[in-house]
Amino acid sequence: PPLPAYQQILQGTAAVDYTTDDLIYRPRNPRTNRIYGLSHVEQIVVTAQTWLRRQASNLSYYDEGSIPDGVLSMPAEWTAQDIQRYEELFNLQLSGQLGERRKVKMTPPGSKFEQTKEPAFKSDYDEWLARIACYCFSVSPMPFVKMMNRASSEQQQEQADTEGVQPLMAWVKSLIDYIIRRHFSYSDIEFVWADQESPDPLVRAQIDQIYLATKVLVPNEVRSDLGLQPLPEPVENDPSAQPTPDPALPVGQAYKADHGHLHKRDESPMTGPMLKLRDSFETAFGMLREEVAKMPLAKAADGTRGTQQDAEDVAAAFVDRIDLSALSLVYDDLTDTLSAVASDGSKTTIAQIVAEQPGVEVAAPEGTEASAWSLFGGQDPRAVEWATEHAGELLTKDGTGGQLAEATRNMIRRTIVRAMEQDLTRKQIAFELTRAYAFSPERAELIARTEVRMAQGHGHLIGAKAAGQTEKRWLLSNTDTPCPLCQANADQGFIAIGKNFVSGVQAPLMHPNCRCSITFRRGASEN
Repeated sequence: PPLPAYQQILQGTAAVDYTTDDLIYRPRNPRTNRIYGLSHVEQIVVTAQTWLRRQASNLSYYDEGSIPDGVLSMPAEWTAQDIQRYEELFNLQLSGQLGERRKVKMTPPGSKFEQTKEPAFKSDYDEWLARIACYCFSVSPMPFVKMMNRASSEQQQEQADTEGVQPLMAWVKSLIDYIIRRHFSYSDIEFVWADQESPDPLVRAQIDQIYLATKVLVPNEVRSDLGLQPLPEPVENDPSAQPTPDPALPVGQAYKADHGHLHKRDESPMTGPMLKLRDSFETAFGMLREEVAKMPLAKAADGTRGTQQDAEDVAAAFVDRIDLSALSLVYDDLTDTLSAVASDGSKTTIAQIVAEQPGVEVAAPEGTEASAWSLFGGQDPRAVEWATEHAGELLTKDGTGGQLAEATRNMIRRTIVRAMEQDLTRKQIAFELTRAYAFSPERAELIARTEVRMAQGHGHLIGAKAAGQTEKRWLLSNTDTPCPLCQANADQGFIAIGKNFVSGVQAPLMHPNCRCSITFRRGASEN
């Protein structure tokens, strides 16, 4: 821009010029040898041409065909003139004479009648051409192929829908994600298709019944989908009213934070940075699990009914011997991801404030000239500094220190103590360790979600400070049962941007699975 990328021609006249700011060119089927994609019609050009020529050939059979209904062979001694005179006489008597056709006709000795066979105007090759075209356009070939039973036809229709709709849905998702990132500058939002429900009422009822039996849904959620009024038992139908999980089992559906109450598990789609961190932690936890499984337990842990102090001593001795160096594999991914997310959050906030508050001056990072500071180049050094410091608090580079390493040791210690209190054997305790929450995929996901969202919150705070904002306010997430600590932060209203909230934090998050956010302003006197 402003040079045109596409010009629309109407009646031979250039009507309008479009730039890349006006158009988004995203071909569904890109090609390697040209910039234009390959459309559905182009994919079956040869098939369509073959089909058209076969139809033209069939039509010419009736218009210009030379094959009669039958051929009558004459005796060998007849001359061409004899055959021609007999043919004219024979046709003269029968052409248009239905009554004469029903009478017996005599032929010369040696005559032989051979009936010609009409060609097959529909063969397996025609069905093959129809299947190619229907496959390309994601429709069922049922109307153009041989008859089949109902089950096969339904399977064909479902297969056509699945094979055709899924690639289209993937392309639409990539297009919307591109618009979100490129034109709206959001790095923490993605487009996700909602699950398609079966239109069959019986199938839908069976699915709802399974969800209710497995406690995936509650009755009021099903009634809401059906357009019915909710039941009058709010406690029974409140998904957040979960009982305290069995302390002897890994926590999966809820996470008990350090401040003593439950938080519903986050089921929202994971972003790219979250997935990257989750996979990194899962790999490290898997290696750590294998390391712990090889370690022998003290003999005192084998079926011995000792005191609580005995269990604590055995667990402490075991934890002291654990090598947590496998967690070092996460350090680089953790630092890089938090730096990128915090920097994106800072720049997004700055860009939003500049757009909403004309004339605002953005402070360049310390030690950087204002002319060299750009929202569109590199990362925000202030956000990178915070992310590096925070990552170091979570985990040291060798993997043996930091909050995450210490939490891992504590989880392993508690698992051993609980197992010894139940008088489990060493073999059973070793098995409990292999499925402990400390090494679980749920914990890897929880850490990834928490740390990425925390980096976003602090990135927003850093950007707001750089854009001259002087006050901040805690915004509760959209939930019916807010956390008491988050509620206390929100009840404060606007406070000075450098001051801690009443819970002691500078910006969200307050706890794992927290979905709260933050907003800023330049001050009550100026707003």
